[in-house]
Order: sequence, then C-alpha cells, then structure tokens
Amino acid sequence: MNRSFTTREKILLLLLTIMILGVGYFKLFYQPMQEQITANQQRQIAAEDQFSVEAVRLQRMKNMQNEIEQFKQSGATVYSEIPPYDNIQNVMIQLNTILGQAKDYSISFQDVQKQDDSKLVIRPIELSFTATDYATVHTVMDELYHCRFRCAIEQIAVSANENLSVNNDISVSLSITFYEKQIEK
Repeated sequence: MNRSFTTREKILLLLLTIMILGVGYFKLFYQPMQEQITANQQRQIAAEDQFSVEAVRLQRMKNMQNEIEQFKQSGATVYSEIPPYDNIQNVMIQLNTILGQAKDYSISFQDVQKQDDSKLVIRPIELSFTATDYATVHTVMDELYHCRFRCAIEQIAVSANENLSVNNDISVSLSITFYEKQIEK
C-alpha cells in the first residue's frame, strides 16, 4: 500500500530528520570537539604553569651561579672535600700547618667510627692550643673552619688568664671531627 504523505506528515518527517541530524552532529562532532578544546586548554595552562616554574628555577640557578662565581673570585675555598678513608697523614699535615701559628698545641685522637648506613668514617680529634693574642685565635679557628677536608668543629672553650697584662696567653680547646669516605672492597 503506497500512500502519499500529507503535508503535515512531510513537515513532521522533515523536522524529525533535522532533529536527528542536529543531535547526531552534536553528539558525534560538536561535543567531542568541545571536550578536546577544553582538554587542550587545560594542558596549555599546565604547560604555562610548568614554564613559569622552570623560568623561576632557571633564574634561581643563574643567581646561584653568580653567587658561586663571586665566592670564587673572593678567594675563599669553594668546598671542602670528603677524602677516602685513612686520610690521617693529610689531616696531620693540615693541622700542623694551621696550628703552627699557635704558641703550643696538643692533639688527642679518638677511636675511628665507621657508619655503615652512610658509608662515612668519622675521625674525632680533641684539640687544644695556646695563642698569644685573640687575632691568632681567630686566624687558627677560621683556618680550621675553612679546612680543605670536611670537618665539624664542636665544644669550643676559650679561656684567658684574669690578669689583664699585655702578655696574656689565651687557651682554646675544642673537638673537631673529620669525615672520610669508606672505600668499597
């Protein structure tokens, strides 16, 4: 049975076809495209944020490099090294050079301690010296602090005779710990 559609039915079919095409376009093209645009915008924002973070990091690195260059140009020691284990001869030479300015000194070595977790060897030393003036004490302490081998200075005690004469000796005692690397066998 072949019957022709009325004008009203044709208009309704045309509207239904237009609606199906519209919904199909929206679901198949427009909505995925909008989601893709939103995702790309979010990635762009994240990339811009990362770029800002990296720009700040780069500026900090440049500032640190400038500070290191200024530090090097000032003539100060840039770093102290952690030498391999059994560096006692070099430590003794360094201490003798530094303490040579003092009037007299004594050094007492403690037992070496090995730390398995950090692969470090700790060499504690008890040290005392006598100087003729505070300038010498300051120089010796500064050179110990800037020693080329990694160390930590603790328990500093400075004493002077209560007699305020010009020839007053100043006594200093301290603990200094030198660090060395354990060598893998």
